[in-house]
Amino acid sequence: MREVFGGRRRKAIALEEAVAMVEHERLAEAEAALRALCIAGPDDFGPRLWLGRVLYRQKKPGPAIVVLEQAVELDPASTDAQYLLGRALTDNGEWGDAVRALRRVTALLPAWGPGWLALGDALGGMGHIDEAEDSLKRALELAPRLAVAFYNYANLLLQVGRIDEAIGHYRRAIELDPDFRRGHSNLLYALNFSEALAPPEVYRAHLEWAARFAEPLTAAATAHPGGPPGKKPLRVGYVSLNFRDHAAIYFFEPVLKHHDGSAFSIYCYSDVEAPDARTERLRAHPSI
Repeated sequence: MREVFGGRRRKAIALEEAVAMVEHERLAEAEAALRALCIAGPDDFGPRLWLGRVLYRQKKPGPAIVVLEQAVELDPASTDAQYLLGRALTDNGEWGDAVRALRRVTALLPAWGPGWLALGDALGGMGHIDEAEDSLKRALELAPRLAVAFYNYANLLLQVGRIDEAIGHYRRAIELDPDFRRGHSNLLYALNFSEALAPPEVYRAHLEWAARFAEPLTAAATAHPGGPPGKKPLRVGYVSLNFRDHAAIYFFEPVLKHHDGSAFSIYCYSDVEAPDARTERLRAHPSI
């Protein structure tokens, strides 16, 4: 009996240490420690929940789904596991399974705004716009100061062409979180489609964005010393979260194709959350 207790205590201490790694953003170390705990305790719920959380934070939705499904099987009443599973399934494009997991969350926690927000995102991914809007409105009622709820609802409104409503919700998200970069960027995008705004207003909004987000980075950048012209190819870097099946790539891919390889060295810095076949094609492009 003493040996069993001692084993449990050692596992508990090891789990506490892994959680501390997560809290200090040492995610790779935490993942290794939690995987070891899962192997040592195949019926232990806690390490699986934490491993799923770590994998999700590392943007590894596929592996996270496998682990979180095990966690849900061990404890079907855990709303934390169901919620994380639903989020991972959403990120992986498995909309139907995501909706089923998140409906269980909203049934168990009907007054929890983030659950309705996640459900709305999954329903939107399925193309169930009316249901998605109902869920997102419910999230706003329950969590009226959650900036990302206004942002996600604005994204849905923009998707269906309700431009000025979307702009209003983007602006509310920014009021709640003035440093919400995605909110600022998507607001600028939506402004281009509004018939209620004159071009000078849209232009001024873009200048304000640049002053807030771009110019501080430019001022902090270290000047490159350079070298004699013509001695080596000029290095050119492109940064985008749209190196995927996106309209912008139809314009960008010909630029890559026509770069003079003897005069330019091309580097692409991708911030794509869900790479696809076009991402792989760009990655294999001979000019990169």
